[in-house]
Amino acid sequence: MTADIHRLIEQLEDLHRGRRAAEQLAACGESAVGPLRDYLLNGPPSHIFQPRQWAVQALARLGAWPVLLEYLELPKDIPDPVTRFGEEAVENTAARALAARQTEEVFRALLRLAGRRLLPGVIEALGTFRRPETADLFIMALGDDLCRAAAEQSLRGLGAAALPALRAAARRGRRLRARETPTETLRRKSAARLLAELDRRQEWR
Repeated sequence: MTADIHRLIEQLEDLHRGRRAAEQLAACGESAVGPLRDYLLNGPPSHIFQPRQWAVQALARLGAWPVLLEYLELPKDIPDPVTRFGEEAVENTAARALAARQTEEVFRALLRLAGRRLLPGVIEALGTFRRPETADLFIMALGDDLCRAAAEQSLRGLGAAALPALRAAARRGRRLRARETPTETLRRKSAARLLAELDRRQEWR
């Protein structure tokens, strides 16, 4: 069994057989968790990110939530932008998988990660908790091109609980437009659009 698992781990690197290998690893049960953890945590990031995504998906099917949390908490310093983009795709996959685990531990871990770096998968996963205290984080993410769609959807999920933060964001910088950065302008415009959509009393006008 051990030899079969290591063979399947190697097959993850094959773009033609990797997805099937991940399914077979998940079928191996608990014995596959350790090798998958080693592959994900100790393997080198790559711009070809699908093999590591498949490892994350196999771990999620196995219910190995602590491993996914450990992976997301792991500090990552990747100077090459292409490789970093690839690894962020893996992190987004892990965060989205963790959204199925609606626990306080997962929520706090995702919140810590979002405090360090904004990633669309993390914003999307946090949105599934529908916790009002995340509204300000989602407002901040409106200024990020990659995270904006996930942040808007998460704010919609908060409904009326998001309105105070949206109103504050839409008004912010009203008297200092000349010094407003492009990011702040995009954030404010997005907040105004969401207010028009969510504020039934139309106080946004």
